[in-house]
Amino acid sequence: MTQNNSITIISGTNRTGSNTRIFTEALYTLVKQWSADDVNILDLRELQGMEIRNGMFDANQQHHIVKELQNKYIIPSSKFIFVVPEYNGSFPGIVKYFIDACSVRHYPENFMNKSAFLIGVSTGRAGNLRGLDHLTGILNYLQTHVHPMRVPVSKVDSIMNIEPPEITDPELLGVLEQHLLPFMQEENKVVQAQK
Repeated sequence: MTQNNSITIISGTNRTGSNTRIFTEALYTLVKQWSADDVNILDLRELQGMEIRNGMFDANQQHHIVKELQNKYIIPSSKFIFVVPEYNGSFPGIVKYFIDACSVRHYPENFMNKSAFLIGVSTGRAGNLRGLDHLTGILNYLQTHVHPMRVPVSKVDSIMNIEPPEITDPELLGVLEQHLLPFMQEENKVVQAQK
């Protein structure tokens, strides 16, 4: 598998009709304007209907949906933007489930020496700060270069239009331009895994 200069925005929930998905679509529009790289959205709703089973952590038994998403979005991407909502004081388990399910095949090609930018969203006041800390720890373990400026978005339902999806808050747009734009323009840190 080959990696290219592409950015994958991961909509970090499998909940239908979520603010996370709407925010991800609005963010996608901005990222497409700011980047010459290919930009894709990985919507974890695509994992709907997958069951948890004993063999899921065996490369030979990896679920075909995980394999397809891994091949299409994870392995080829050089950068990731995670948009993760706050669920019960952290990020949704589906994010960890997907990371773990990918880890059984092509481990070094998934997240190692790639870059990640983290955005937390919540309808409350904290913008999922704790969940961003938890996800940072996991990505650091995977040897992913996590951008030091994480963006917590509070009251996400009040800073965007739903149709069409658009971020309307000038302060948030300024923060994203100040921190996300340089992240996208950073030279890729990817080092090809030795075979």
